[in-house]
Amino acid sequence: MIAERATPAAGDAPRLGLVTRAEWRWLAAIGALLLVLLAVPYATWLVLGPRDLVHIGSFWYPGDFPVYLAAMDQGARSPSWLIHDRFTPEPHQPVFMFPLYVGIGKLAALLHVPPLAVYYVGEVLGRVALLAALYLFAAAFLPTAGQRRLAVGLMVVGTNLGLWGALLAQPLYAGQGESAALPLGATLEVMTLGVFLAPLHLMLGLACTVLAIAAFAAAVEPRATWRAHAALAAAILGLALLHPFNLPVVLALFGLYTALRWVRVRRWPWRPIAATALATAIALPLLLYNYWAFRIEPFWSVVYGQQNTVPSPEPLRLVLDYGLVLLLAPLAVWAWRAPRGERQWLALLSGALLLLALYAPVPFQRRLAFGVQPALAVLAAAGLAWWAGRLTRRARRRLALAIVILALPTALFLYVGVVYSAVANTPLTVYVASRDEWQAGEWLAARMGPEEVVLGAEKSGFWLAALVPGRVWLGHEGITYDVPGKHAVIERVLHSPPDEAARILRQHGINYLFYGPRERAEGTLTETGALRRIYEDGGVEVFRVEPAG
Repeated sequence: MIAERATPAAGDAPRLGLVTRAEWRWLAAIGALLLVLLAVPYATWLVLGPRDLVHIGSFWYPGDFPVYLAAMDQGARSPSWLIHDRFTPEPHQPVFMFPLYVGIGKLAALLHVPPLAVYYVGEVLGRVALLAALYLFAAAFLPTAGQRRLAVGLMVVGTNLGLWGALLAQPLYAGQGESAALPLGATLEVMTLGVFLAPLHLMLGLACTVLAIAAFAAAVEPRATWRAHAALAAAILGLALLHPFNLPVVLALFGLYTALRWVRVRRWPWRPIAATALATAIALPLLLYNYWAFRIEPFWSVVYGQQNTVPSPEPLRLVLDYGLVLLLAPLAVWAWRAPRGERQWLALLSGALLLLALYAPVPFQRRLAFGVQPALAVLAAAGLAWWAGRLTRRARRRLALAIVILALPTALFLYVGVVYSAVANTPLTVYVASRDEWQAGEWLAARMGPEEVVLGAEKSGFWLAALVPGRVWLGHEGITYDVPGKHAVIERVLHSPPDEAARILRQHGINYLFYGPRERAEGTLTETGALRRIYEDGGVEVFRVEPAG
């Protein structure tokens, strides 16, 4: 596969962007294998997982899933497509957010099934869609089946060198008395493999990102058809709805490509201008709405704006995070020597701009680089093919072996960690609550009103917000308003006598106290006239705060 030539013959060029039946059959076989491997954590959870713990949603970034389940629940309960922030009690206006999960909730209500049943079906379909999108992205820029397969292999397996970095640094950490080595860098912007196990909107968001770039490449061709423009419009709309963080970067890529093409040819590039204008016109309304909601609106700009900080790693860390694709991507400059085709210019620009976007001066800078790993993988595949074409057969085999030895262990280590977590709930915390706690939460959800508030420890509030129709006092430090103040109230309640705890709860408009193992570890509360126990089972209690007097 690596031995394929980097500079195709003239007959290969028209194949850019086209995928043959043989390629689809190969991709179907790879997809079937991938689906089986990705199903193992779920099968392990169902067969070997601890029966006294509850898992919901994904196995990669599982800690965020209650946020999405809360959106599903609101979609199922309400005819509106707007949602509230259940993770904090402050009054606020609903916004248009997480439409995918709101839609899943509405579909589940229509079918009279639990939202998670619809979600898990969507998760499987999302994996198929993502794999197909990644291959189409590779096909948009690479002329031969071998190079495309190599690119997809680099995307799916990942080329993260974090495990090697951690092993090499372990003696240094041990000498300093540290208990942990370097982080593996297993973020979604680094490990495309992780996206397949991540929440559904991230799978589809990455698919829309790469499809938008591939569709733009087709739309600026002299023989472009309406289908290319329709695909571009659909991909941009999907990206705006699913993962708008990196939408400005994709639009900037289109604009920069158009400007550089004008500089190179010295005439107006009408097709790129039209394609860029189409993408911008579709994206702009949602971009402006999101800017208003999450940067200007007083409530949402705090809970989903100022508190939503995801900084990028130091530049030198990128060598470990992206590994071989970052090191090999520059070879594409030599593989695609002048005169370069327009798609080659676009591919080079995609890799460079998405990488630079990692350090944009915004709080969520790392999210802007969603899609950089596939872009670098395409460049690396082109460069590898060019390099391998200049080596002997023995040297090519050694090169392939070196790539496998360097790239595969981190992905394999992370995969084994995910499967093991399904059994032991470590190193990833994939179970959100005990079975008794969850049942108590469901019981409360059936009786709680939409304007009522429940207080518990933060880790209890986080998953409770996915169930109850009302609000939790403190659900998540990233999306709860005034987190330090909320923590202070919880501390006072759990360490006060029952009557004083009831007075504090009443003072802050809190209607229920959820009292499980996490809360009991902080202190002991008993029933009084002002704090009435309404539920008790399996070591979990729910208290109702009675009105004063």
